[in-house]
Amino acid sequence: MTRKKILIGFVIIVVVLAVASTLVIFNPFARKYDKDSWKTIIPESCKSFFDGCNICERDYVCTFKGCMKYEKPRCLDEK
Repeated sequence: MTRKKILIGFVIIVVVLAVASTLVIFNPFARKYDKDSWKTIIPESCKSFFDGCNICERDYVCTFKGCMKYEKPRCLDEK
């Protein structure tokens, strides 16, 4: 009887962890960024910024690094 309870407990834990990891990975409310996200996030006044993958200068060019997943873009100008 004790082995059966342990096995049931283990199965429940595995199922709960599997469901929880699915919710984190496939969260429909999670913000997803792409190569063009910076255009709506970075203000025109920002001269140097991180586009989610590369470091960019508004008047020049960005580094050319390929990214599978983009992060949140942000301005790099000093305040």
